[in-house]
Amino acid sequence: MASVLSIFFVLIFASHKTYASSRIVTINPTVGDSATAVHLMNIMCNSYAVGFGAYITDASINSSGVASYNVNIVYKKCNNTATRAYALVGNSGLCPLVGRYGGGNTGQAFDCVKYIGAPKYSTGSGLDCESPPELNDRCVYQPVFNSIAIAYDQPVGVGTQYSLTRSILYGIPASLWQQPQGSINIGAETQMCQFYKVKLSRDADWKDGAGIYGCQSIYLSVSWRERSYNLTPNIAIGIDRFTGQANIPIGADISQGSADDPVGENHNWFVTKAVFKAPINRGAVALSDDEPCTYFNKKSSNALRHGVCEEAIGGGKIYPGSGNYFGTRPTGNIPLGYYICYMTSVQNPTSRSDDDSKWRHSDIKCAQSVAIPKLQVHGGDLRVASDSNCTAKKGFINTSMSRIDGRHYGSWSEFASFSQCSDSNFTTGAELESGQASVTPIDPYHGLTFANGGGSYGSYSTDTNIVRGVQPITDCPASVPSDHRFSSFGAFKLSVDEGNVAGSYCVGNSSSNLNVDSDVKLTGKPSGIKQIPQVILIGKDINIHEGVSRLDAWLLASGDLNTCTNSTNNRNATLKSTVCNNQLVINGPVYTNKLYPDRTFGSRDENDKAKAGEIFNLPASTSIWLYNQSKTSGAIDTVSLKELPPRY
Repeated sequence: MASVLSIFFVLIFASHKTYASSRIVTINPTVGDSATAVHLMNIMCNSYAVGFGAYITDASINSSGVASYNVNIVYKKCNNTATRAYALVGNSGLCPLVGRYGGGNTGQAFDCVKYIGAPKYSTGSGLDCESPPELNDRCVYQPVFNSIAIAYDQPVGVGTQYSLTRSILYGIPASLWQQPQGSINIGAETQMCQFYKVKLSRDADWKDGAGIYGCQSIYLSVSWRERSYNLTPNIAIGIDRFTGQANIPIGADISQGSADDPVGENHNWFVTKAVFKAPINRGAVALSDDEPCTYFNKKSSNALRHGVCEEAIGGGKIYPGSGNYFGTRPTGNIPLGYYICYMTSVQNPTSRSDDDSKWRHSDIKCAQSVAIPKLQVHGGDLRVASDSNCTAKKGFINTSMSRIDGRHYGSWSEFASFSQCSDSNFTTGAELESGQASVTPIDPYHGLTFANGGGSYGSYSTDTNIVRGVQPITDCPASVPSDHRFSSFGAFKLSVDEGNVAGSYCVGNSSSNLNVDSDVKLTGKPSGIKQIPQVILIGKDINIHEGVSRLDAWLLASGDLNTCTNSTNNRNATLKSTVCNNQLVINGPVYTNKLYPDRTFGSRDENDKAKAGEIFNLPASTSIWLYNQSKTSGAIDTVSLKELPPRY
């Protein structure tokens, strides 16, 4: 043709498809929706008698590099102009071969739509083949007209929209597809164009160059590259220590970096556990040839391991199908002091080809089996004072809570507690006598808690002496006969073997330390109020030996009260479950500047997890004895008075 008038449209709509393979493939079709194709068709109608538009759908590429997609075509007659020989022409990637033409039958006609005029191939129709046919290069010779939209006359009905779909298969050359990265434009070699005649005179049509009226590019832009990802196994446990048989909260997942590609294949991952007698190296590793339990077993010598490594979540998981685990796992019966440790592992953690059989292991999180001892106050109140502003060492009641099998166990007072500052993890009203259902926070268990220093429980007026009014006894009371007073405990020894003890006894003084090396047991049965025995122990520091289990006595220390000391009468620097592991029961009033409850008994008995290391009991016999003593002077001195509401 002498000249070609064309309009060229290229609109890119990006879409991404993830492949279950080691590469990322991106497919960008030109015109990807019908609305855009109709818009292009209408633009052509502004200038031409016929207009068309095309768009691509359902594009995909298989792992062998074969692309498949649909080319959807819409066209219509734009106005009343008479046309002949309308055709939508494309290359071999868009339209089929429908015949040959011109030049000794060497040309090829690739048409998606063909209107041949009526009558077919008759003189004047515009598509007749003169003799010899080679003389007319627009005459389709030996037509086949397979798989195209074909009609005898021009498109009819002004504005009537016609449509058809072509399904395309295209194999990307193997030499290109096998490269780790590359790109190709499929079907971009030739535009799709429309051809028609507008004059009845065939000779005139050819003379003025009529034929091509508008074109559109319709193809796929395809690119690919190797995947890049880096999987990281993670583990978290909700506690770092536990008592008895408990359930440990576990959170495990497999994570990727923000710039990582989607993972295109399955990865095995596990949470495993092992038990060790001592702490182990807990650092994470980048890559390892060892599967989880083999790696776990190499973390320490056989002497430090206990039992066998095992899967902790009941079987392997697959990432990305199952990417996390959140739940609890039972500890089982782990010996005291041992560590139960958990680790997450993932196989084939990176997109590299050399790690398909390797593993990446998370850091190791461990919880230690420990005894969390408790303290109980029976028959009375607990009061804690501070002689100045609240500090971290004075004026607080701070104890520990155990959460075992969904229940709370901890220290408590049968009646009230008063602290100059604040309380934590200590309950009143005997609320934790046998444990309580898990509640966070544990507010319902503080019915008789009174804290003054900004605590959340029962604050009382700051000008009261309800705590500060208590004063220690510095010397033996006058009511104790002089021959029943002893300067040191070594000169006076009471035990269950000595049977009944009559009268009152006082040992020690507030300026010297008192070391208690044996039980004090009052087993007699007094015949009257005056025969009720009492033993009063006074010292600067009172040190109770670890072998002592019962003291039926007052304990009045102007300094420290140590509930468990070793044979040298020093506090143990490091408490263990095998040290001070018997219960201490004190039956009598206790006053001290600092209390060190170091008994490790309790929290280990599967039948009674609420047992305490120390029980401070105020028996009724003490109150009766005090009443009898007050009668000798005929008066009772009131230090302070605080009226409380009745307890229901």
